[in-house]
Amino acid sequence: MKNIPTVNPRPTAQRGVAAVELALVMTTVLLLLYGVVSFGAVLYAQQVVSRAAEDGARAISGVNDPTQATNIALIKSVVYASMATSLIAPANAGNTTAQRQVWLKSNPKVIVNVGASGLVTVSYPYGDNPIVALPDAWVPQNIFGSAKFSL
Repeated sequence: MKNIPTVNPRPTAQRGVAAVELALVMTTVLLLLYGVVSFGAVLYAQQVVSRAAEDGARAISGVNDPTQATNIALIKSVVYASMATSLIAPANAGNTTAQRQVWLKSNPKVIVNVGASGLVTVSYPYGDNPIVALPDAWVPQNIFGSAKFSL
C-alpha cells in the first residue's frame, strides 16, 4: 500500500477569504441595486408629472374656453387628481387619494399652469419630497412636465 499524502482542504493561509470576497461583492451589488432603485424612483416621478400634464391637456378638450377661471380650476383639479393616484406625494400626505390630492393642492411648490394656447405645465418639488433618499447633488430639485392640447 502506497502512502498517499493527505491534503489539507483548507490551508490556514486561505481561511476567511470567502467571507472577505462575499463582503466586497455584496457591497458592490447592494450599491448598484440602490442606484438602480433611486434612478427608477426619479424616472417614476418624472412620468407621473408628465402624465398629469397630459391628463390636463386632455381635460382642455372638454371645455369651451380654457381661459375661464372655472375651467382653469377644473383642469387643475384633473391634474391634481392624476398626481394623487400615484405614490409621488410623501407618506405624511395621507393614505388615500383624497388626502394626497388635498396635500398637492395645498403645497405652494406644486405649480400647475394652464395657458390660453392649450399648454398645461406642471412643476413638482422632487428635491423636497424624494421617493428614495439620495444626496442633494444627485436629486433634481424640480421635475417639470408639459403637454399641449391641439386639434
